[in-house]
Amino acid sequence: MTHPRRAGATSGSDRAASVRSTHRSGRSEPSKRSGPRRLALLVLVGLGALVPRPVLADDEPAAEATDTAADAAPEAAELEAAADPDAAAEAEAEADPNAPPAPASEVTVGMYINRLRDVNLREGTYVVDFWMWFRWQNDDLHPAQTFELVNGEIENRIDSDVIDDLGFHYTSVRLVARIYHVFDVDHFPYDNHTLHIDIEDVESESHLQVYRPDVTYSALDPGVQVAGWDVALGETAAADHIYNTNYGFLSIGADTHAPFSRFIQKIELRRGTGMPLLKLFWVTFLSVLLGLLALRVHVTDLDARFGLSVGSIFAAMANTYVLGEILPETEAITMAEQMNFLGVGTIFLAVFISIASIRLVYAGREQASRRLDWWAFVGLGILYIVANVVVVKLHG
Repeated sequence: MTHPRRAGATSGSDRAASVRSTHRSGRSEPSKRSGPRRLALLVLVGLGALVPRPVLADDEPAAEATDTAADAAPEAAELEAAADPDAAAEAEAEADPNAPPAPASEVTVGMYINRLRDVNLREGTYVVDFWMWFRWQNDDLHPAQTFELVNGEIENRIDSDVIDDLGFHYTSVRLVARIYHVFDVDHFPYDNHTLHIDIEDVESESHLQVYRPDVTYSALDPGVQVAGWDVALGETAAADHIYNTNYGFLSIGADTHAPFSRFIQKIELRRGTGMPLLKLFWVTFLSVLLGLLALRVHVTDLDARFGLSVGSIFAAMANTYVLGEILPETEAITMAEQMNFLGVGTIFLAVFISIASIRLVYAGREQASRRLDWWAFVGLGILYIVANVVVVKLHG
């Protein structure tokens, strides 16, 4: 197939043949008198080529224009770089691919805890009221507007103006937030917890912006109290958090991760000793005592004997219901549940022994029945106390 631009074209060999044919047919035989004239003409042309050509006035503006354009080129490049620093940085990186990357901009973050309330173990939430401040130098950053609360929801927010503070940009934000936390209740009611308030920037990864914790001035208000725990300020720190995903953006590659700088403020909750256990389980302890006292009632008084035992079981089960309302659902058997199982189990054993004691009386062995009641009362009581001490030691 012939290319359209070649349609009707004449080949080079054909054109050469045509030219040669024309020259051959059109020229005449030179005369003998034309030889000296041609020689003189060639000498004059050679002398004219050796004479220097003067610069005309009309050529000077053109030369000046060329010099001016050459001088203006670097200035235009500088103005373009100032107008678009990112493009200039990319151009510089392309010019020198081995150059080290620019350091990340630092943002100092601190926190002051005003209040801590509504600690809910079952729902896994608590509410905290706090001030947070930012100090930075990069004019392109707005950290108070681009941060997010990673592990909670902001319920109320009060912003402040950005001001200058000793060469730094400074601003503060007051927040009331509901934080989500997985409480470890395996050792309840001797459970200690380390709460977190986690802050990240939503726009800049850690190679562009990093948080620096203000350890010196971060603090907890002395008036912060939480019922059942002693409250103290924990570690104030910052670390990279890596998201091992490309978020479905395939053009950046499959094996991609995104590191973000995270500010972490910890709050420590510590239980007291002794009183939490007594306050929570006094009903269970009383139920077990009544169940054991039923063994001291004469075996022939069935109503009193079994009435105490059944009442003790219902009281212990009621305490189990209270624990279910406090604690979250978990696969592990917590310390509180173990102690409650011990109480209910002890009462059931007392009921079975009462049945055995009645059968001994019906068999005419009343003395054996009384001995069984006595040793069951003492043995079950000691066993119950020892078992509870072991459970406390294991979880203490």
